[in-house]
Amino acid sequence: MKSAPSNGATLSGIVRFEIGGYHLSNVRLLPANATEPVYGIFNEVFGYEFAGNSAFLDLDTTKLPNGPLQARIVAYDRFDPTRQVELMSARTWNINNASTTSNFTVNTVVAPPGGAAISGTARHEVRGSGLVNVELLPESGYDLKLGVFNVSDDRTFAWLDLDTRSLPDGIHAARISVFNVTAGQPGAIEAIAMAPRRWTVQNGTAPDFNVRLLSAPLHGETVSGRILLDVRGTGIENVELLPANGYEPKYGKFRVYTTEKAVYLEFDPSILPPGVHEFRISAFNRPAGAADAQEMVIMPVRQWRIQP
Repeated sequence: MKSAPSNGATLSGIVRFEIGGYHLSNVRLLPANATEPVYGIFNEVFGYEFAGNSAFLDLDTTKLPNGPLQARIVAYDRFDPTRQVELMSARTWNINNASTTSNFTVNTVVAPPGGAAISGTARHEVRGSGLVNVELLPESGYDLKLGVFNVSDDRTFAWLDLDTRSLPDGIHAARISVFNVTAGQPGAIEAIAMAPRRWTVQNGTAPDFNVRLLSAPLHGETVSGRILLDVRGTGIENVELLPANGYEPKYGKFRVYTTEKAVYLEFDPSILPPGVHEFRISAFNRPAGAADAQEMVIMPVRQWRIQP
């Protein structure tokens, strides 16, 4: 267990859980003495034999009734799915959410018009109510997310500053989907905020330089303990966790495993004073310091609240 609220803690909003181990799969947050209902399903981040497994869950406590909740974390053996492992024995938490609207609506969308030529940073916005997870997705399907929106605390506004250099030049079709639960969780309702539009990306970016952010804390999230930041792509030589502007100080340099096309960083936020800090993640197609490096901002500025 890497990170989970302590026994007796009061929970509200989005709460992150992280686990680590070997040969783990199908990690779930379950009741203390049952397998139903499933409170949350963990997203697996990587599973290389030399590094073990890591998985995380961003639990949306507003989907749970206020009051005491007893829960445990269970995983299954990757090579023997009948073997169950209890990673966290039952803990009791107090769910204490302010009254929130149950409405789930999309009112307005701001995005490049269909047929537009785009380059650099393209602004996308969604306004509505009950917005929990907003994603820029391909025309069909859910793989290869093009971007994940930041969502305001009151869940009425979501925004994404898409660095179009994360896409190869050419024609792309994308839609905006809004969900009422966090990514990968049961009970999701999807609303298509923007029907598919076709854009022509014109950056002159190297065709073999294509990067996606796989996992990082959400905008506005409270973080403590070690955080796993995970990136995938091609043509990656250097990835850095940086401040909102500029290149110093570097908060962390990712490890690049080119044979696995995997890039990750275990960031320890305790190196910074408690409070709100702004971060971005930039990828480069050349080693650090190379004059001809192309930069791709794969995580536009997010605010994280550092907590000891």
